[in-house]
Amino acid sequence: MIDPQLLRENPQSIRRSQQSRGSSVTLVDDAITADSNRRAAIQEFEKLRAEQNAFGRTVATAPKEAKRALVLQAQALAAQVKEAQQKSMDAEAEFTKFVGAIGN
Repeated sequence: MIDPQLLRENPQSIRRSQQSRGSSVTLVDDAITADSNRRAAIQEFEKLRAEQNAFGRTVATAPKEAKRALVLQAQALAAQVKEAQQKSMDAEAEFTKFVGAIGN
């Protein structure tokens, strides 16, 4: 499998390699796009997860009267985190598919 860092930093050499093998050069562009999408999805997931952790500490220290509303907000945030995690996993799978198709 191609090193993602090499793909980002020197895609032209991978394109030349693909071309010399008679393989599709567009796979490199697809892999670069998938890598960008994957990195953005992971970053969004990690950001939401950090928010969820910080919000959890807020809920834990909140007065009893405010906890009910905060728990509802925490549940909504948890749903966002779960959705972001799924997007991250889907983006990872797509990236792996494209990178796996590129010859070493």
